[in-house]
Amino acid sequence: MHIKDMTAFLVLRDLFVVTDGYTASEGGTVTVRAGDGKLRLRTSSSGCCLEAVLQGDADETLAKPLTVARKALTAVALRGSSATISQKKGQLLVSSGSSRYRLPVQATKRQGRFPDLSNTKPVVINAAILKAALQSTHFGHDETGTKDVRISIRKGTLTVDTADAFRAAVYQERMPEVENEIETVLQHASLLKTVSAFETDDLWIRANDRSCSLSNTSTAIWLPVVGARQYHTLTQLAKARERYRTQAKVVVSTTDIRDAIKDAVAVLESKSRVPVEFQVRDSKLYITTHGELGTHEARMGVESVVGHVSFATFPSYVRVMATLAAKAGDRCEIEVLGDRVVLFSVRGQSVRTLYLFSQRQQG
Repeated sequence: MHIKDMTAFLVLRDLFVVTDGYTASEGGTVTVRAGDGKLRLRTSSSGCCLEAVLQGDADETLAKPLTVARKALTAVALRGSSATISQKKGQLLVSSGSSRYRLPVQATKRQGRFPDLSNTKPVVINAAILKAALQSTHFGHDETGTKDVRISIRKGTLTVDTADAFRAAVYQERMPEVENEIETVLQHASLLKTVSAFETDDLWIRANDRSCSLSNTSTAIWLPVVGARQYHTLTQLAKARERYRTQAKVVVSTTDIRDAIKDAVAVLESKSRVPVEFQVRDSKLYITTHGELGTHEARMGVESVVGHVSFATFPSYVRVMATLAAKAGDRCEIEVLGDRVVLFSVRGQSVRTLYLFSQRQQG
């Protein structure tokens, strides 16, 4: 069967990598069927399922479904403008450009049922938007985090958030054109690989309490929903603005903040628990670190000072939040919320990103 839609084929191959992440061994397989001018491929691993229907230009049929190693099909080089798939003497033949592959056929195993989400209402989001949201909130969780991310659309607003015990990142974008609502929690790494494979395609997203599907016109992938893990810390941090009155706030350059925290590392031992102190005085923000190897001080201009800005936190709390804020925009508003939480807020035309972290607790 001759396949001209190489874009869909390459998306499928990239998504094999996502499926591999749920496979305990290298034994993952793909079932290949051909008929009615269409090539159908299916694979699944530990709740992650993948199905693609690629349009061929001829009504060719494989005598029976074939099963091949997913690892082998993932590795084939597809450099031509089209690909041909056929069967010969117990082998799956794959050719594209100057390359010809003969992949051994394995015994066909019956695959379990794929999740049925037909009774859920889909939301449609462009993959590039979702990828930007995931990248804006991604940071390495410490041992208190789960490395998961929550996706929700409520009242025309897309929210993507993630957190460990001491830090949280939240992306919000107004999407009034999206009518339906959804909320799900997924592995961050798997979701980012998935939306990256789809590039700029519009994605139809459906979810229930066990599975979430993302699909374009030819390919669908089902990712297992994270169980009953709760974002207790994130919920607390996100509601801090309701529970704690804003004591003070100031607008500063995100790059100045990022560079000051980065430079302070020079006076700290590895895994240092020395705090970084922030204070506004004489219309400047001073960031001071009295480290084991010396003292570092940075000062920078500020705008719109409200109240007395003074707090301390640990470098590991603020460093990644400052880096993410600098990527999100040029200016950020720092809000000191009571004596527990600090918020970096970066605003765009329709996008807002929030980066929260804990203050150093006294005593």
